[in-house]
Amino acid sequence: MHYVEMVCDLSKVAVGETAVPPGIAIRPLSEARVEEIYHCYVAAFCHGDAQYFFCQNETEKREFFDKLGLEKAIHEDASLILVQGTRLVGLAYVLPHGEKNCHISCMCVHPEFQGRGLGKLILQTIQKRATAQGNETITLGTETGMRAFQLYRKYGFEIGGKSIP
Repeated sequence: MHYVEMVCDLSKVAVGETAVPPGIAIRPLSEARVEEIYHCYVAAFCHGDAQYFFCQNETEKREFFDKLGLEKAIHEDASLILVQGTRLVGLAYVLPHGEKNCHISCMCVHPEFQGRGLGKLILQTIQKRATAQGNETITLGTETGMRAFQLYRKYGFEIGGKSIP
C-alpha cells in the first residue's frame, strides 16, 4: 500500500459538459441521510481495492467515516450525491482546504453502478463547481494501487505533497 496526496491545477483542466446517464440525477449532499451515505460508502469500499479499508474493524470503519467531514461537506456546493430514483448510488464530500483550494475527503460509487462512468461524472462535476467557486486547485489522498488513482490522473491530478510508503 502506497498512500499519496494528489493535486489538480484547475487552470490546466478543460472541464466540458459531462453527460449524465439516463435515470441518474445529481443532487446536493444535504439531501441524503447519514445512514444511506454510510451504506453506500461501506458497499463501495467493501467491493473496492482500498487496502486501508480492509485493515479496519467495523468500529474503526465507522469512526473513520465519521471523521470524513460530512458536517462541513454538506455546506459546500461541490459536494454531491448521485441518485437513481430514490437510491443513493454515488457521493463526494468536498471541503474547503486552504486558500483557493478544496479537498475531496470522500468519493465513491456503489459497486452495482461502477463501470458506468459515474466516477468520471462525479469528478468532472466537482472540478466544474470548484472552478465556479473560485478555487484554483483540488487536493485528495489516495492509494496508488487503487483503480481510482488512474481516474484521478486521467482528469488532471498529479502526485504532490506527502507520500507514505
